[in-house]
Amino acid sequence: MDGLAAVAAEDQPFPLQVPGGLLGGLMGGLANAAISGLAQQLEKTAAESRNVSQLAAARVENSQRIKQRLGQVSVGLPLSQSVSSQNINGRVSKTVSLLLPLYNAARVPVAQAQVTQVEGQAQSICRIAVRMPEGDTVVLDDDADLGRPGGSRHSGDIIDAEFRDLK
Repeated sequence: MDGLAAVAAEDQPFPLQVPGGLLGGLMGGLANAAISGLAQQLEKTAAESRNVSQLAAARVENSQRIKQRLGQVSVGLPLSQSVSSQNINGRVSKTVSLLLPLYNAARVPVAQAQVTQVEGQAQSICRIAVRMPEGDTVVLDDDADLGRPGGSRHSGDIIDAEFRDLK
């Protein structure tokens, strides 16, 4: 029985030994392509997080409501981050979520900003909710906190219409 167990163990795929020759070259090429693709995807994800972090930092640091409540603040590096995408019936949307610390002039943490950016085919929405030291939350909308009139990028409802000639 010990001899049969030893023969059976030899047939198991672990530990994996890559043979030389054509098969080894093929497996090495596939592994290299997979690792290269993963590295490119990770770099793309890091760039997306960096862009959203920079956008959020500019909006928080220039917000009049935040300045009135906390004084001049600076935004630190993300405490946590998440990037996800989904494809439903060909419609792709991507969500980037960040948790950013806010520091006062003495570099003491005074608040946290929860940032969520959702990008779809038709629009991109960035929501920033700043959790204040008192426990309340200040939500920064897209344009009102930057001094632009209107309080929103969109001036009205978006209407999708289709024209059909019925004869």
